[in-house]
Amino acid sequence: MELKHKYFIEKFHKCEIVNCTTRNREAFRWVFQLINDERNFIPRYLHSCYNEAEKNDCVGYALSMFDSEEQAIARLNILSKGRKDLYKKLGTHIAKGTLTINDGLSNNSSIDSGTSGHFSFFEYTSTDLSKRFTISKQIMPYSKN
Repeated sequence: MELKHKYFIEKFHKCEIVNCTTRNREAFRWVFQLINDERNFIPRYLHSCYNEAEKNDCVGYALSMFDSEEQAIARLNILSKGRKDLYKKLGTHIAKGTLTINDGLSNNSSIDSGTSGHFSFFEYTSTDLSKRFTISKQIMPYSKN
């Protein structure tokens, strides 16, 4: 199957996609209130705030996912320190879904304390995650859970 952002990913000579594989797994992601909001499943490099000089790694064309709701909230709390409106860019809710071997490729989850449970997910062209994920929790502007 072909990757959704293959054109951009192929520009990188070294790409972490070689460490990725298809797998079935539960995933959590920061999203906005409506699951079909066009911002919910867009890789960070496709947001208009990045210029070409900042696009230095193919992982910017993957979606950030987490193994658990708690890990997603914890990471957002870390990133939000001193940036109280960051949720307006990243999301106001957590969505939960199940990724299958037919949806794309992902790497192993991080075990680093600041990014624990984070993994990168490269979608296939046929994947529509808005149909596979549902909103599980509101987190805006901050969650102190």
